[in-house]
Amino acid sequence: MQYTLWAISFVSLWLTIIWLSIVFLQPEPRPKKLATHPSVTIAVPAYNGGARVLRTLESIKALAYPAEQLQTIVVNDGSTDNTAFVVQEFMRNNPHMRVKLVQHSHNKGKGAALNTALEQTTSEFFACMDCDSRVEPDALQKILLAFDDAKVAAVIPTVKVDQPHNGFEYLQRVEYVLSNLVRQLLATMGTLFLTHGVLSVFRVPALREVGGFDADKNNITEDLEIAMRLRKHHYITAMASDAIGYTHVPQTFNALWRQRIRWFRGFLYNHHKFKELIGRPAYGLFGMFQLPLNLLSVVLLLATVTIISYGGLKDLLEFVIRSVTIKGYFWNHVLDFPTLKEFLLGQNVQIVLPIFLGSVLGIWLIVIAHQRLKEKILRHIGHIWFYFLVMPYLTSIHWMSSITHEILKTKRKW
Repeated sequence: MQYTLWAISFVSLWLTIIWLSIVFLQPEPRPKKLATHPSVTIAVPAYNGGARVLRTLESIKALAYPAEQLQTIVVNDGSTDNTAFVVQEFMRNNPHMRVKLVQHSHNKGKGAALNTALEQTTSEFFACMDCDSRVEPDALQKILLAFDDAKVAAVIPTVKVDQPHNGFEYLQRVEYVLSNLVRQLLATMGTLFLTHGVLSVFRVPALREVGGFDADKNNITEDLEIAMRLRKHHYITAMASDAIGYTHVPQTFNALWRQRIRWFRGFLYNHHKFKELIGRPAYGLFGMFQLPLNLLSVVLLLATVTIISYGGLKDLLEFVIRSVTIKGYFWNHVLDFPTLKEFLLGQNVQIVLPIFLGSVLGIWLIVIAHQRLKEKILRHIGHIWFYFLVMPYLTSIHWMSSITHEILKTKRKW
């Protein structure tokens, strides 16, 4: 157990140092303005999104982009609510905008909805925008500036949690701040492998070359699948970190559970689907480093949480038994605080030192992540501590449940 924990600590420290070294790699500066304004189609796949799709359309309307070069295609994917009515009302009130509503008679899935829009576009670029998201007015221009290399087939913006209110949303706010930094680092290395639904933009020829989006409803994370398939064809996904989008996140435990099971099962499904890329020198850092690291990270998380939980429960059980069987044991140990010297001498330096160093460097990464997003870290210090106390254990449970479902081959659900 001791050697296992030491190995985990060493690998975690090594990875933290790698991420920190990449933080200070500066990408090439990009122009501040577009020389031309290429045509763009924004697809909005909507399934029972009547409550929020209007806000998404208003966000598209506010984009600082020539109206004649922008088209919006809303695909109503078999909704049973008032989605179609809301979109039609918006179209009537905004006749100057190029907005088209396409109806699916039944729910075909997000991948199929995006393909429907892709089939009808004549634009140079194709964007996906979920019907519960919005973006800053300058986001599209900043994203298009990132297509500065012919190998770049997709570009994603930074995503923030839209107006968090309760504890679950604030937990995810911290998570999104950290994940945005990780995505920036992956983009710097050229190993970014996700195209989320908050205005991810694609080159149309590249999308059509790889066959569009995966319309198989068995694949519940088409945003991950398309990024990995583009990478299989030696295309790159970039990130415009100064382009800002917002998304709504689950507000309850059950909603968060469903989302994470879907995400993690999709992660496992697509890493298995593209397993031939793992360890392939032809795919550079993506095949030799990123994909193995993706799988190793899951193993490290589960191993760390299991060992810490086992050790904690073992010590607690021992404390309870001794408190019951030995007179005065409880109060003597509750009120007896060791001196700093006694505490330090009682630690295993081989294990504590890498954990301490990794923790210090991890805190530094958290500070950097907040600085890059211009977020006030002190304002959210309580949420950050709560996140690290709760989220690793909750995420581990999500992973164990997802792995179990994949082994048992239960039906994947959106």
